[in-house]
Amino acid sequence: MTGYELSKNWFDWAFENPDINSPTHTALYLWAVEKWNRLSQKEKFGFPASEAMEVLGIKSYNTYKKVFNELVKIGAIKLIQESKNQYSANIIALSKFNKAHDKALAKHMTKQVQSTSESIDSIDKPLTINQELINNPKPVAIKQIDYMGLQIPIETWLKYKKSKGQTYKDEGSIKALIKKLYKFSSGKPDLAQLIIEDAMSLNYSGFFELKPTSPLFQQNGFVAPEQIKNPRSRP
Repeated sequence: MTGYELSKNWFDWAFENPDINSPTHTALYLWAVEKWNRLSQKEKFGFPASEAMEVLGIKSYNTYKKVFNELVKIGAIKLIQESKNQYSANIIALSKFNKAHDKALAKHMTKQVQSTSESIDSIDKPLTINQELINNPKPVAIKQIDYMGLQIPIETWLKYKKSKGQTYKDEGSIKALIKKLYKFSSGKPDLAQLIIEDAMSLNYSGFFELKPTSPLFQQNGFVAPEQIKNPRSRP
């Protein structure tokens, strides 16, 4: 089980359950996956409510608890030991959570394209001239693109955009996306993931650079470039 598999299974589930999922569900689950990765993928680990609320900008403990309990209910998170209050940590484990299947997702997309009863503004409905498809570009072969070391955060962002019905249509736009994230994160995968999770938790359509003055920037141990002092060379 890898972080990629967990995020993929999550977005498969999110696609099939848009009536249940919310940006807070996605943000909290991905934060659990991030904690699991940072702790060297421990089988079970502490998951403090106060930390998650601060990182994700959740203001109400009742909101956090409701979303957390729903993640446990659907099987995304296993509750090993429940906390006594919001200031102590739950002990949790991550399950493979494969209730949603790629087959169902593919079936839905096929029906969406083939249906003649769809709205004329559907982005998936093809238009033809002399039986030639003109509005259905081929999928971008993203496996051939240089991720510049940011594959996991980039793929997390692409799946998030796909869950919102938004896609990047060509290779050039994805390369520009990678370069933008690389610039904002200085090529640091952890910072890039934080930038993506912050944008997702706020339901943004795009991501933005985290300023060195941002609480998220400082709380996660990142240091602004100007704060790094070059070691003095010996005489």
